Amino acid sequence: MSIKKEIKVLLEKAQCSTTLADKIKEYEKACPMDLDLYWMKAEMLLLCGDGEEAYSIIKEGIRKNPYNMEMNTTARRVCKETKRYVEAVRYNAILTMLSSFFPQNVKADSQSEELLEQLAGESADMQSGGYQKELEYLNKHLGTAFGLLDHTYYSEGFHLIGTIYEDIYGNQKYNAYYDSIGLESLIPDIAQKHMSWWVTKLECLEVSKINTFTLGSESEYLLPVLQENLDALYGILSQDGRKAICQNKKAHHFEYYRLPPAAVLVSQKPLYIGNPIALKQEPNNKKLVLNIFVDGLSQKVIEEEKLSSLMPYTDAFFSKGVHCTNVYTNGEWTLPSIATYVTGVSSPNHMLIHNTVTNTLPADITVLAEYFKEQGYQTAKIDGDWRTTQSYGYGRGMDRIIYQNLSIGMTPERVVADVLEHLELMKETNQFVWMEIGDLHDIADGFSQKPSAQVKIPFEKRSVEEQNATSVKQNYSENKRAAYIEQMKWIDGHLAALYRYIEEHYKDDEVVISMFGDHGQGYLVKPDEHFLAEGRSKVGMLFRGGFEQGTVCNELISTCDYLPILCKLANIPLKGEEIDGRLPVFFGGEEEREYAVTDSIHPGDPYQAAIISKDSVFYFTSGGLVGYDGRFELGNYTCKVLERSGRECTDERKKQKYWKVLMQHIGGLVVYESDI
Repeated sequence: MSIKKEIKVLLEKAQCSTTLADKIKEYEKACPMDLDLYWMKAEMLLLCGDGEEAYSIIKEGIRKNPYNMEMNTTARRVCKETKRYVEAVRYNAILTMLSSFFPQNVKADSQSEELLEQLAGESADMQSGGYQKELEYLNKHLGTAFGLLDHTYYSEGFHLIGTIYEDIYGNQKYNAYYDSIGLESLIPDIAQKHMSWWVTKLECLEVSKINTFTLGSESEYLLPVLQENLDALYGILSQDGRKAICQNKKAHHFEYYRLPPAAVLVSQKPLYIGNPIALKQEPNNKKLVLNIFVDGLSQKVIEEEKLSSLMPYTDAFFSKGVHCTNVYTNGEWTLPSIATYVTGVSSPNHMLIHNTVTNTLPADITVLAEYFKEQGYQTAKIDGDWRTTQSYGYGRGMDRIIYQNLSIGMTPERVVADVLEHLELMKETNQFVWMEIGDLHDIADGFSQKPSAQVKIPFEKRSVEEQNATSVKQNYSENKRAAYIEQMKWIDGHLAALYRYIEEHYKDDEVVISMFGDHGQGYLVKPDEHFLAEGRSKVGMLFRGGFEQGTVCNELISTCDYLPILCKLANIPLKGEEIDGRLPVFFGGEEEREYAVTDSIHPGDPYQAAIISKDSVFYFTSGGLVGYDGRFELGNYTCKVLERSGRECTDERKKQKYWKVLMQHIGGLVVYESDI
């Protein structure tokens, strides 16, 4: 019998013993990174009467893998035994969800009624307010399995206008109309009956519900004001006696007022106000930090066709900055890749990997927007990417979110227009803005391009091709590559207005502007290449702000490094949290990165990895398929080392060196052999 099986047998006996402790120590020595060690240790500690230590260890395990059945089962038991009934209900809900989604993997015995009764009994002695708060938390998040089934911003049938969204960490934002005139105004009866929420563009702000409010006295302010019903008036009075009686033009829509210090707002009926925005700038902060995320921006195509030919306006703008030419994404599709950009941690460490289950950004990591908000920046997110919504935690650190589903309306011309409007609105503050251009993705998705792009593609490159099930798994296609190139040029034309605005309103030392891609394209990877070849893994990344003209950085960079780079360029110190990103030497770091890792962790597919160094690449494909919880057996895996020239390297020492790097990277995802 294997050591692991012996441990399970001893745990089933439900007895604390030195034999059990010794067996776990023996197994840990053999397989120190096995995820199962967390729940096995926690179960042992619970048997031995140390519930608090068991709780501490199982929380670490849940942080490592929120989907795993054994981990959640043990967490439920530990929380129940230590009388943390709210958390016990949470893990029970997650188990119930997992069992419905993955019945072949998870068998959950629901304990909801028992746990809720125990919660009520435990809370009966508390003050009524505390009890009520816990029940409210449960009611808000039980239905979404505490965030793992939160499809708020992309599930059809919801209409979010007039609702306050709250994520599982308590961050709240009011969902309002962004447009002053929309379809709901022009055809109200049809809109009310048939329009799904995603037709409407949203403006999301943190709000307070008030009848009276007095502004601070240190500066002028912008104040967003919203009325849910236009059946009342509100008044604004300044200290010097100026006054106005106001009413919004549209319900559930923010109107902005520029108000003097200490102005007073008084309303007949309660209304909603956004957080007052002080019109002042911190001299040590940048006036503008703008992040231009271009979904699917491939460095391989840029190298082959030249940026000056593909995106001449972009090339001219960033010619006064730096082009990073050796950047590799950590994840090969948007969900894991952008999570890495904003946290600085790799996919195995943030675990936003699932295409059906909605995990959120890790709570113990400060995300990019939070760094800037804490330094006094006005932060905003303007895009239509449903994989980076508040459901995934991207409301954290964001003062203002403008969102509409990409396929409905957030095309480049509209995104640029909304960004320009926001920049002008907030120009007297220090601004941090995240925007997305998603239209390169249209090629893989099989959408029709604009006529001006279509006519520039040779007709022989427009033959009908078989469409793959998902954009990530596209086959190599010269036709799609030709369409991709014209799409890049079309996007560049719309970005020109944004570049012109920045150059007309800011000096270079007042800004940090970046452009970056999250992944390449499957249809750029040839049939004889590995799944994670450069066509899919190598991405574009450019910066402007205080650089010498024409600077190029050839240093090896991972997308994990974006957060350290951006904070460095904005003079924001990192907090010393454990992240995978590091500051490249080019930007002031102490040591160059030896490897960059790209991996693919898709439930139902083999795990795949590319480990890139200066002179070679290690490719790996597992024999076992990725399970519901992101874990997999190595099985009859394949691996090889290729020199940068493409010739296979037979040096076993180099292969073993890469192997150690890989095992360190994925140790917590491997399902270890049962005979250990």
